[in-house]
Amino acid sequence: LPLVQVGSKSKPIYFPVELCQVANCQRYNKKLKACQTTSIIRFASTDAPTRNLKCIDMVKKSNFNSDPFLKSFGVQIKAEPMIVDGRVLPPPRLEYGKGNGGRQIILTPKDGAWNSNEFKFFESASCESFAFVSFLPPHKASMLQEFCLQIVRTCRSTGIVMPDRPKYYEQAHKNDSVEMVFKRIADKCDRDGIKCDLVFVALFSSEQYAQVKSCGDITFGLVTQCILPRTISDVAVKKSYSTMLNIAMKINMKIGGINTKLQEDENNALVIGVDVVHPSAVETHLPSIASVVGNVDGSVTKFHASVKIQPAKQELITGFIEQFSDRLLEYVDVNGIAPKNIIVYRDGVSEGQFMQVLEEELPALRRACKSFASNYRPLITFIVVQKRHHARFVCCHEAAARGRGKNIPAGTVIDRVVTSPNEYDFFLCSHHGIQGTSRPTRYYVLFDESNMDVNAMQSITYYLCHLYGRCARSVSIPAPVYFADLACARARYHILAALNSGLVEKFSDEDSKRTGSSSSSKAESVKTELANIIALHKRVKKVIS
Repeated sequence: LPLVQVGSKSKPIYFPVELCQVANCQRYNKKLKACQTTSIIRFASTDAPTRNLKCIDMVKKSNFNSDPFLKSFGVQIKAEPMIVDGRVLPPPRLEYGKGNGGRQIILTPKDGAWNSNEFKFFESASCESFAFVSFLPPHKASMLQEFCLQIVRTCRSTGIVMPDRPKYYEQAHKNDSVEMVFKRIADKCDRDGIKCDLVFVALFSSEQYAQVKSCGDITFGLVTQCILPRTISDVAVKKSYSTMLNIAMKINMKIGGINTKLQEDENNALVIGVDVVHPSAVETHLPSIASVVGNVDGSVTKFHASVKIQPAKQELITGFIEQFSDRLLEYVDVNGIAPKNIIVYRDGVSEGQFMQVLEEELPALRRACKSFASNYRPLITFIVVQKRHHARFVCCHEAAARGRGKNIPAGTVIDRVVTSPNEYDFFLCSHHGIQGTSRPTRYYVLFDESNMDVNAMQSITYYLCHLYGRCARSVSIPAPVYFADLACARARYHILAALNSGLVEKFSDEDSKRTGSSSSSKAESVKTELANIIALHKRVKKVIS
């Protein structure tokens, strides 16, 4: 009989399925489908003024001021929100490729966005040959052909050198694994002595993404651009130019180009983005992943990453010296000089961990500099980036609000009244809120040897939010931090692909603690295997994702 097992493994209890009911309003911890995520975001999003009114109403209904406990401490809570002064930072000027008259194109963002449709990228890459892999049914071939035609046309309009059609086209068969299809492409490239610069992969579903990235990044060293059926339809049927341009932006960055750069003098500075991504509550078999991303050029436009695994739920980075040294050495290799200034944007650290970061990660940074050269002492600035807070800001005057969400303008900075009385911190809303209420990012400057002016610190941070490159918009956090998060996400996909295919056995830190020292060597073995799993192929080491 079909039964539902409850209780423990050693003492199971069984119930007939037909006598069980699924209780309502239970929390779902697993990953939602794309359509479910979209529905929840749409349902939960509320424009800024409406959210503000709801908060005021909740405070009034709570009637905190009649609470005897609060009264005993003399605490009173106003029902109306606090009014603070903010200011809008001027946006940077962005350089694109030269126009028809040989004149450099300069664009100034407005409301956190700019129109680059008619301009070439600042530095367009060359794609000498590309391949196309389809996991869609064979009858979709004509649509994929139209997709290729439109994408090639768009890429060429942005300055990317690209052939008319793919060098190789592989249609996946019913029993083909992702690895089998990629091997056929790799074998053809080896046979013909051709370097394939890019592989388009038409996915049947998003579940194939992890395996595709693992095959491309780890096994065969092929740069991949995945496309879902909906995106293919947007390009081939709807002829959506914004979709085509977004794909072209990703392609140019992946194959070594620069989409745009700041119109600023090049400074001898290394800007580092640091992030640690932890497994969710149900992913007990996954480790935490630490990523250190840094620019390799003086204009802070090209970024490379160093990624390592570490014990689950551990926020402080264990291999920080090695990872930072990789970024420093690559900067020196490209520029021929060590950076005079190092700016670190550290994501994911709570207030309670500030002292630990200053006592462990900052000295590790110093040791890495000293190992490079005993007399090398750059000026270090260490900034923590926080998105997990509940502070929101609403324009007092509706005329100042922007967009459907009626949010504060992109570039709004608040550094008084609601900031810490003891810390050097500020709120910066660097992006234009497309849906719902914008969440500003909070920045804590923990350490600054350069004695940078407050306005300069805020402006540099805001400018870096315009260098994400994958869209013609400023984003909510500085580009190096965003790329660090992307690098962690890619490593996570590699690990998931290895676990799902059985290449690595599931084994958590809790298992090693619970089963004693006899299995600790097994845990270490699994960690070593996972470290090898996320080691990128030499041909794609310089690609963020």
